[in-house]
Amino acid sequence: MLWFVRLMLLMIPLGMAAVLAGLWVRLDGLEFRRSEKVVYALGQDLGALDPTVPLRGAERQVEAWLFERLFRFDESLRVVANLATSGKYRQKVTFFFADEKVAQQAELQVLSRILEEKNTRPVRKYGEVKRARLALSVQLNSYDDDNAKRLLEFLPDLELLPVLKVQLQVKGAVRESWADFKKHATEKGQIKREWIEGDRRAVFFIAGDVALFLKELRLYYDSNLNLQPKIEMLGQASYLNEVEWILDLRREVHWHDGQLFTAKDVLFSFENQRRNELRAPWLGGFSHVLSLRAVDDYQLAVQCRDYYAPITESWSRLPILPAHLLEGGTHNQLWADFISHPVGTGALKFGSRDEKGAVSLLPYEDYFRTSDQLRARELVPLADAGERIRGMWTGRLDGVWATGAERVLLDEGDGDFVLQDEVYRQQHVVVWNMDRALFKQVEVRRALAQMVEVGQLLSQGDGLKPDRLWRGIFYPGSWFCEEPAAPLKFELGKAKEDLSAADWHWQERAGAGAEAGEWVNAKQEVLEFTLLYDRASLKHGEMASSLVRQWRAQGIEVEVSALTWDELVELRLKTRDFDAALVSWDLYPGRDQNRVWHSSLVGAEGGNVFALRDAAVDRLLLALTRAADPEEVKDLAGKLQKKILQIQPALFLTESADTLILRKE
Repeated sequence: MLWFVRLMLLMIPLGMAAVLAGLWVRLDGLEFRRSEKVVYALGQDLGALDPTVPLRGAERQVEAWLFERLFRFDESLRVVANLATSGKYRQKVTFFFADEKVAQQAELQVLSRILEEKNTRPVRKYGEVKRARLALSVQLNSYDDDNAKRLLEFLPDLELLPVLKVQLQVKGAVRESWADFKKHATEKGQIKREWIEGDRRAVFFIAGDVALFLKELRLYYDSNLNLQPKIEMLGQASYLNEVEWILDLRREVHWHDGQLFTAKDVLFSFENQRRNELRAPWLGGFSHVLSLRAVDDYQLAVQCRDYYAPITESWSRLPILPAHLLEGGTHNQLWADFISHPVGTGALKFGSRDEKGAVSLLPYEDYFRTSDQLRARELVPLADAGERIRGMWTGRLDGVWATGAERVLLDEGDGDFVLQDEVYRQQHVVVWNMDRALFKQVEVRRALAQMVEVGQLLSQGDGLKPDRLWRGIFYPGSWFCEEPAAPLKFELGKAKEDLSAADWHWQERAGAGAEAGEWVNAKQEVLEFTLLYDRASLKHGEMASSLVRQWRAQGIEVEVSALTWDELVELRLKTRDFDAALVSWDLYPGRDQNRVWHSSLVGAEGGNVFALRDAAVDRLLLALTRAADPEEVKDLAGKLQKKILQIQPALFLTESADTLILRKE
C-alpha cells in the first residue's frame, strides 16, 4: 500500500505539470502581461501629428498630450489660464478739436476731474492723459462701454470734431489701391485709424476736414471704376475708441527640447496661422485682431478692432508652436521634421516611431502643470480586430480606439472594460443653399426636414459609438446653453401643409399608380434638387441613400452626386454652386458663432455656406461677442439657437463621437 501512496505522490506533480503544459500550449497567445507604460491599439497607423490642422480620434488625443494652449477649458467648459496667466483689456479714448486752445482747455478739464475723483475715492482705471496738438487721448486700465461716455461728461460745452467711420469695398486688391490712394492724397492726415479686411474691404476712421478727404477718396476711386468701388458711411461718434488686450505668459515653461517658452513663440504661432495657405476653422475667432506685438519676453499686446468679450475662448484655440525650431518657413524640411518628431510643452513628449508604426510617448519631467508623474504611452497599429481583442483580454493592451469589432469586449468582459466616450462634437447636416429660389422659402426647408425620420440615419452597425440625434448649435455641455434642441419631427401632414403654403401642390403622375406623384408649382416646375456628398465617407454615402429614399417616397425627386472632399468644398460650397450638400463639421467650445451664421461671411472666404442673411441673427451674434454678464450670455445664446431652428438653414441630423475602450484598472 505504501508503494501506491508513493506512486500517487509522485504522479500528482507530474500530472499537474502535464496539465499546465497543455494549458500553456493553448494559452501561449494569451499570456497576460503588465507594463509600466499604457499601451493603446489603433486600427491603422497614427497619422501626422500636425497641431495646426483639425484632428480626430487618436491623433487629437496625442496632440492634447504633446501640446498646450494659452488657455484651456475646465470640466465645466469655462476658460482658465494655462500657458498664459492672464489677459486684460485696456482702452484709449481720443477726442479731436478744431482749435489748439480748446484742446488745451480740454486737457486741463480732464486732468482736473480725474484728480477730483482720485481725491474722493480710490480710482485705478485712469492711465496716461496725453495731448498732441488737436488730439487728446486718455488711457484707461480696463474696458467699459461707459468709460468714453464718462469722459465726455468731463468736457461740457467744448466743441468736438466728430469721428466718422467709413468702409471701402472693391472687387479685389484693396490693399494695393488703398496704399496708392494714400500715397497721393493731400488730406490723408484726417485718417485716425484704419485696417484691411481680406482682399476687398478697408475700414477707416476720419476726423477733421472730412469733406475734402471724402472728395479726394471719391475722385480717386471714380477714376478706377474697374475696381467696382463702393464707399459707405458706417456711423459717427464724438471720439475714437481704441481697444488693446494685454496677454501675460507663464514663466519658466520649457519646450520638450529644453528651450524656454516665450512671447516669441506666440507671435510666431499667430503669424503662421494667418498665412493664406494655412487657413484653419478657428481663424474666424481672431477677426477681432488688428495686430499682435511682443511687449517683452512674457507679455504681448493685441490691438483689437473693438471690444470682444469671449477673447480668451478664441486664444485658447491657437496652436502654440516652437519658433526656435520652425522659423524659416512652414512647407519645408523644418516643418516635415517637426511633424515627424513634434516638440511641445505638454505632459508627454514624443519618444519614437518605429518601422511598424508604433509611437511611444514619454513623461515630460519638467511639465509645468501637474504634480503627478504620468505613465509612458505607446500607440500600436493593429489592423486585425482579433489581435486587438486578444490584446485587451490578456493585458497586453490597456486601451483601443473602438470599432464595431470590439463589442465582444462589452458582451463578455464581465466588467473588465469601460467605455470612454469622447464629446459628441462631430455634427452631420444637410446644408441648404438659400441663394437658390427653391430654398429661399422656409416652408420648403421645413417641409423637407419633416419628411425625414432622422432616427433611421443613426448608426446601428457599430455598437460602441452609435450616433445620436443632433442636439444644438453649441458645443455639448456649454455652460451658457443648457436648453436642449432637436431635429424637426417626422410629420408628413405638416410637411404637406408647408408645401401647400409655399404654393406647391401634389400632382399624380400620368399612368402611374394612385399614390405615385410629384410636387409642382404654378409654373408646372417639379420640386427637385441635387444632393452632394463626400464620396470618401461611407457614413455620408449611407446617410445620403436613406435621405433620398425617404424624400422620393414623398414625391420629391433628388439626384445624388458624390464628389471628393476638395471638389465639394472648393468647387461647389465656396462658389455656391450647389442645391444641397451633406457635410460634417466639428464643434469647438465657445459662444462666438459669427463664422458660421453671420451674413457678412457669405462668400468664398466665409463660413456661412447656407447664404443665411438675417438681421435678427446678426444682431444676436454681435451681442454674444459683446456681453460680459453670464446671465445675459445665456439669454442671448438661447435666443440665437431658437432663431436658427426657426429659420432651418440646414437639415440637422445626427452627432458622432469617438469611443475608447479601456481596461478597468
